[in-house]
Amino acid sequence: MIDPKKFGFVDKCTKDTQRGLGILCGTYVFLIILGLIMNILQTILLFTECREIILRDTAISIEVLLFIMISIGWSVFIMVFMINACRMCNGLYGFFFLLLLGIIIGVVNMLLLNRASGAIMQCYNKVSR
Repeated sequence: MIDPKKFGFVDKCTKDTQRGLGILCGTYVFLIILGLIMNILQTILLFTECREIILRDTAISIEVLLFIMISIGWSVFIMVFMINACRMCNGLYGFFFLLLLGIIIGVVNMLLLNRASGAIMQCYNKVSR
C-alpha cells in the first residue's frame, strides 16, 4: 500500500493514542471519496452526452481517457495516503504534502493534456446549456 513513511513522515502518535482518523481527517477523506464519486459520474456523463466531441479525433480520445485515469488514480492515491497519514498523526503535514504534489501534477497534467481539458470543458459547456 501507500505508506507515508516512504515519503519521510514520522509516526507522531504516542503509544496510548488510538489511531483513528479524527474529525478533520475523517471529513477530508469523506470529501475526497465524494469527489471521487462525482468524478466517476462526470466521466459517465461525458461519454454519454458528448460522444461526438470526444470521439471526433483519436488523439483527443486517448488524451481524455488518460486525463480521466490520472484524475481518478490521483483521487485514490490521496484517499489512501491521507488515511495512512492521519493514522500516523500527520494529517496536516500529509495535507500540505499532497497540496504541493497536487499543484505539480496539475500543472504537468495541464501542459501535457491541454487538448483533453479543452474537449472536456467544451462538453461541459454543451451539457450545461
